Amino acid sequence: MWRLLAIVAAVFLIAGCQNKAIQDPYTLPKLQQVEPAEHQVIVRLLNDAMLGKEVYSLKDLVVDPESYKNGNIQRGDVVYFFYPAEVLSKYPEIELQQALRVVALSGETISMKRGQVFINGDKLDAFYGKDMNNDVKVLKKKLKEPDLFDFEKENFNNLIRTVESENLEEQVVPEGMLFLLGDNRMRALDSYFFGPIAEENIIGKVIGYTK
Repeated sequence: MWRLLAIVAAVFLIAGCQNKAIQDPYTLPKLQQVEPAEHQVIVRLLNDAMLGKEVYSLKDLVVDPESYKNGNIQRGDVVYFFYPAEVLSKYPEIELQQALRVVALSGETISMKRGQVFINGDKLDAFYGKDMNNDVKVLKKKLKEPDLFDFEKENFNNLIRTVESENLEEQVVPEGMLFLLGDNRMRALDSYFFGPIAEENIIGKVIGYTK
């Protein structure tokens, strides 16, 4: 009897280890309306890199330059930053500043499999752990809808192929750097393309929006 219980316990332990996931119960998918303080700045994005649960480009965003005085950058934060000079030289048409989401912190190992982010080998089970606009399961479900035109089917198939090709080999985020991704991956120039960004490039945290 005791031997049987030990085997059952071991099975549950192994199953638990295989299903570890990193969760983020603190980051809200929606921006909150705030009254900006004197030291905070108002910015407006001119692209849809952060089009996900929230349409960032349609709001006046409030950025707090003092949020990280103590260096307490958290996963899930949306930060406003300067693109590094080497990125600007490669992509001269982009804006100098942008807002993206912190996905991996200094010292962490990040990888991506078919659009899903993994941190230190564990699935990032948060609303921003994968492309919010192009969930493969949702796309495949839409593909089965009746009366789709051929061009619609082709569009869905192209989106599915693109998302499933979003793979990233494991890499360690260097000390003093962050791995940033857009909520709308297909429209974002982010760390998937240019790698981690230095914390010194961060202007401040996007804390909400104002009227």
